[in-house]
Amino acid sequence: MDKWGERVVDDEYQYDVFISRAGCDADVAVRIATLLRDNGLVVYMQDSDFKTGHDFVERMEVGLDKCRRTLSVVSPAYFESKFTMGEMRAAYTADPDGRQRRLLITRVADCQVKRLYGPRVYKDLFDVDDTTFEQRVVELAEELQDESATPPATPRQEAQIWNVPGLSVNYTVRVELQEALRERLADGGSAAVTQAIQGMGGVGKTQLALWYCHTFADEFDLVWWIDSETDPATDFVELASRLDLKHPDGTHLDVVAENVRRTLEQRSRWLLVFDNVEKPETIAPFRPTRGDGQVLITSRHGIWPPAERLPVGTWSRPESLAFLEKTVGRAEPSADDLTDLLGDLPLALAQAAGYVNATGIGLPDYLERFRGQRERLWKREVPPSDHQKTVRTAWELSRKEIGIGVDVLRLCAFLAPDGLARDIVAAAPNALPPKLAKVLSDEFEFDDVVQTLRQFSLVSIDDGVLSVHRLVQVVVRDGIREGDHAAWVERAARTVRAAIPYEQNSPDTWGPAARMMSHAMTVADRAEEYTANTESIRWNLDRCARACRKLGRYDEARRASTRAMGVAKTVFGEEHGKVASVSSNLGLVELDTGQYPKAKSLLEDAIAIDRKESGADAPILAVRYSILGWIERALANLDEARRLLSDAVDIGERSYGGNRPEMVVWYSSLAMFEKEARNEQEAHRHMRKAVEIAERSIPEDHPERAMCYACMALVQWELHEQGEARRLMERATSIDATFYGENHPRVAENYSILAYFAWEVGNWSEATDHAWTVHDIWTETLGSEHPNTMKVTDWLRENDPHGDRRREVERPPSAGGGEDAR
Repeated sequence: MDKWGERVVDDEYQYDVFISRAGCDADVAVRIATLLRDNGLVVYMQDSDFKTGHDFVERMEVGLDKCRRTLSVVSPAYFESKFTMGEMRAAYTADPDGRQRRLLITRVADCQVKRLYGPRVYKDLFDVDDTTFEQRVVELAEELQDESATPPATPRQEAQIWNVPGLSVNYTVRVELQEALRERLADGGSAAVTQAIQGMGGVGKTQLALWYCHTFADEFDLVWWIDSETDPATDFVELASRLDLKHPDGTHLDVVAENVRRTLEQRSRWLLVFDNVEKPETIAPFRPTRGDGQVLITSRHGIWPPAERLPVGTWSRPESLAFLEKTVGRAEPSADDLTDLLGDLPLALAQAAGYVNATGIGLPDYLERFRGQRERLWKREVPPSDHQKTVRTAWELSRKEIGIGVDVLRLCAFLAPDGLARDIVAAAPNALPPKLAKVLSDEFEFDDVVQTLRQFSLVSIDDGVLSVHRLVQVVVRDGIREGDHAAWVERAARTVRAAIPYEQNSPDTWGPAARMMSHAMTVADRAEEYTANTESIRWNLDRCARACRKLGRYDEARRASTRAMGVAKTVFGEEHGKVASVSSNLGLVELDTGQYPKAKSLLEDAIAIDRKESGADAPILAVRYSILGWIERALANLDEARRLLSDAVDIGERSYGGNRPEMVVWYSSLAMFEKEARNEQEAHRHMRKAVEIAERSIPEDHPERAMCYACMALVQWELHEQGEARRLMERATSIDATFYGENHPRVAENYSILAYFAWEVGNWSEATDHAWTVHDIWTETLGSEHPNTMKVTDWLRENDPHGDRRREVERPPSAGGGEDAR
């Protein structure tokens, strides 16, 4: 008995058959199941075995893993459901050649079964009377129980003329690709059907072609494999012999090949495979264009008119992990790190598995050697038994053909592998070698290079944006001359710097700057690898962090700022103004996310550095005091907070005359403290100055203008100017929601103030509605443990216990634009 108290068939399986069906076919599936049970089979299906309270996914796994066979009951609806198709594919994957009869298909309505699964269709149960229906299900039950039934003949035995290599014992089933290949090659006609399997070296193109040959060879009289890396004519001479085509001694190979081609064009039921074709013209004289046959091509080349192209990419992460577990014989936690490092490239994973098995080391040891001693490791690695090349030799062959494309790849090898828009790659031509700069500056020359790189599957392109496989990047970097890596790191860093458009007071630059984060972090990784940190790397990380903070992406901002801090200390030392700048900006992130003690420590460090470097009255200290004042307020140190904000205003007035945009935040911040101290008139005086400066120097739709209006609204409310207060607050909310989007923490701050206004005048419904909006936004963006989120949660628990309304008490506006230009 199993854990649900059900019968167990044997030691390996709990059930004879799992019935997979679409929801609309439940009745007929139950009818089939009843007949199968009446004939001695143990049946598992949703309708009888999924009980209330069972985990649906767990029960589905039982169906796929603990049933000897899967019976797919198909109708048109079956192929429209991702769940039923997933069940069919899983059964097919467990038995790709059909020898174990793990997948059987019965049609209960007229529908087209994909050709890949066609051989698995056993019975049709539609358009028949009840007697015939029952008879066919009984026959099916007998076949299911007959373990002595002869499995399908080996495909190779069906083809009379055959020279195809064996399929790897470690072949990984890729159902979607197999389906696509089968569908595209299925129909013959007057013109030979031609299909190109295309992708970078090592993705498994050859193995997919071998799978097709071995699986469907019974449909052909001739299946012939041509190694196109050598002279195809040689394989055609052997084929001529097998076709009994006689040629006098000394006949030119091209003549023999032409005779073979013409002969095939007059015949049917043949399949030619041209493996590893470098260029279309290589096989043009040999490829039949007529006849009822099929031509299959594997190639890195990306352009194959008139052949239809089937792109093959890397494995999915589950496929990579399953391969390593299967070939190495055990699952290890480091497998995910290794597959990530190797970019899920099948050839690279096969090399790794081969080395691990040959030497007896573990995956963690291989991972360590790959990271630290890759050059020595790759010299010892050999191609897997089913492949002619290693990753490195595949790259070396391409390198000879791509000219200046090598330098384009060298630059890209130090950037993130994805998101390589042309304006990023060409952002800083002055930082690059002259020939490369010229190519990147000329649209047509750059187009030519990209076309060449695509032809060799070294890059892919989608909507004008390039991607480079990370293992291609690794091999390219390893091929750079010793001592030149630091120069390429700096070129990449300056390229990224030129492509980051961040301006503190230009909100439309924040999104594009944040999107450069992956490139900034990747260059920093390469700088660490090659001991080549520079100021440009710190600048990139810091600006991306600022942009992410502005957009409420705090985790990214924290990672980048922390990284920038380490680079700044390495480049400039512990007590430099650049270190203070990063420390201050990281402190803002910690303030926004409620990590107040961390924020305070970071700001105190920044202030100490700035005082030592620039003096006690340096304008930059106004920025630092303003931020630290808000931190002290959050820590309930109100007197210290007010003193710091007063000092910020004093320094600003002495330095700028009180008229610079920076003063808006400092006047507004001090006004909030005067309001809390019940000095409403003094608060109003500061806010008038802030509003005057904002309306004179800050665009109308800028968030800093919104912050100013929000603060003035709070002051006006205390002065009993409630109508004006609501107008200003609604204007501030509109500005922020338009710029940031409705779900930004800054917008939640505004709704918290609107909730406060509504609560003060007794509008409970509006107050709770706003409070729920605040709660939802802060929970999503700041997390449920953030102090602000907990405050609004506690308030709602007390004032809206049933949760059927949507408030939070006033939270003063954030420290805002407390950045400096360093």
